[in-house]
Order: sequence, then structure tokens, then C-alpha cells
Amino acid sequence: MSSTTSVSDGVFSEAEKVNIRRFCGYSVAGSASSSVYFFSVNGDLEWKMNNLSSDEYIQARDILTQLLSLETSFWGAASTMDTASAAAWVRNPSELENRRDMLVMARRYLCDFLGVVPGPALGDHAAVVI
Repeated sequence: MSSTTSVSDGVFSEAEKVNIRRFCGYSVAGSASSSVYFFSVNGDLEWKMNNLSSDEYIQARDILTQLLSLETSFWGAASTMDTASAAAWVRNPSELENRRDMLVMARRYLCDFLGVVPGPALGDHAAVVI
């Protein structure tokens, strides 16, 4: 993905960090960010979010923009789930699943770009983080 518009190369805003945590499958930071649990589970992601190069911030924002668009289309697909057929139009019965799979793939792409293990909400549920 390459950005064609002017995108900030500065540090992430708190709102951007919330979305990155969420898309990478990590829990919210809340007000207990100084806890041992928070740093043992989220620490690597937090460090990466605060220490990217200018070009990496631009690329990460481009990925984040794409993720937000995919998420919007995923939730928007629910508006036609009750329609099996309308005139010549016929609903794709696997549209929601296809959109979900694409969103999950893009979320994992963000994790790969940032060099972090997918968080508990996105990762391999057989793995245990201690």
C-alpha cells in the first residue's frame, strides 16, 4: 500500500493508537497502563507505536485508513442481509464472511508491518500469553 495523499509523518494521536490496538487484537490501555499485565501483553506494540520512523508512520496510517474502510464495509453489509433477491439482484450469501475474512487478513497485515504478534483478540487462541 502506498499513500498518494499527504499523510502525517508525526507520532500517532491517542485515537489512532486506540484503533491500532483494536485492529491488532489488543485490549484497551485504559488508565491502568502502568500495570505489569499491560506491559507484558501490550508493551511491544506500545513501544512500536511510539518509535516508528517518519516513513513508517505514513505507511501505518495508510494501512489504518484501509482498515477503517474495510471495517465500515463489513458492518455496512448487514444492511442487505435480509434480502435474498431483489429484481435481478441476488445477494451474495457469503458476503459477510468474505468481508470478515478480508478484514482479519488486513488486521494481520498491520501486525506484520508493525512487527508485533497479533493480540489475544486476533491471535491464535491456542496460544497462551504468560
